[in-house]
Amino acid sequence: MRPPGDCGVTVAGGDRSDKRAVAVRNYCYGRGVAVRDRSYSVRGVVLLEVVIAIGLLAVGLAVIGAQFQSSYLAAEQTDLTVRGMMLAESKLAELDTGLIIPEELIEQDFGALFPEFAWRMRIEPTQTFDLNSVSIQILYDPLRTHFEEDYDFARAKVVQSLYTFRATPASIDLQRDFGLTDDDAAKLNERLPGGLFDVNNINPRLFADLDLQELVQILPALLEVFGVSLDEVRSQIPPELLEAFEQLEAEAAEGEGDDEGAEGTSPDSGGSGRPSGSGSRTGGGR
Repeated sequence: MRPPGDCGVTVAGGDRSDKRAVAVRNYCYGRGVAVRDRSYSVRGVVLLEVVIAIGLLAVGLAVIGAQFQSSYLAAEQTDLTVRGMMLAESKLAELDTGLIIPEELIEQDFGALFPEFAWRMRIEPTQTFDLNSVSIQILYDPLRTHFEEDYDFARAKVVQSLYTFRATPASIDLQRDFGLTDDDAAKLNERLPGGLFDVNNINPRLFADLDLQELVQILPALLEVFGVSLDEVRSQIPPELLEAFEQLEAEAAEGEGDDEGAEGTSPDSGGSGRPSGSGSRTGGGR
């Protein structure tokens, strides 16, 4: 007797315990006929959905990664632009104060503080007297990490460019510019060590070339003629800087004492380097 059902029908695979379904399946398998089971179709659809979902997730992650990279590059470029603007303004300020000697072309790096950066300045005179056309470029080389290396200006890229007009820096006249009297000017010239500069013609570059000991010697004289006490200046200095300043003062005082001792050394002391004593200077006995 033929089992119920027909081999052309689709047997639902959800209920495997159904006797009629089991009988039809066994009969059809015995005749070599494949039975279409819905469970296989459902599994194929689920697999296709998973593949599509993974593909969409990969595309979404790629888009998000590209956005992150674009945001990072934009932030880095903004940082370079802002830092380049600040460095350019600092060099223009040095030019205004006379710390940079005007030349046709100047190329230098920023030293150990910013080893990746350098600056290029072009100064050209204009038809107006003492007015110059100035162009400055800030260069960036990420491959240079140590300032001891020679800066490769050809390899570096320009991150900031400024064009402006600047007057030729004039010398400083303490009487003309700060109202110093003739007596104070003469007193200051006498107190300056070794005629260091003329109060009526001071090159601003001079203060940048002085060492700390010379600055320590000049500062008290400048404060005195302008009516400012050293204690008032000390009160405005942070403690750690004040300690370093006092140490420099002590070293400068020791240097002056050594120079006076060398001048007062007796020539007949046999090269011992011992001073002849205060009595020898005043003409008294030893």
